[in-house]
Amino acid sequence: MVPLIGNPFLYLLAVLAGTAVSAGLVILLKGMRGTAEPAKPEPSTQAKVTVAA
Repeated sequence: MVPLIGNPFLYLLAVLAGTAVSAGLVILLKGMRGTAEPAKPEPSTQAKVTVAA
């Protein structure tokens, strides 16, 4: 029978490599997502109140 984890060092190396690849893909895909400026907020319909001191 073959052990599930034959070499613990290679197991940790594989976990680190998978984490690095996943993080890289997330960063890449988030960077490719539209870089358009966010929509400007609508002007407020409420009157501005100023208080004189």
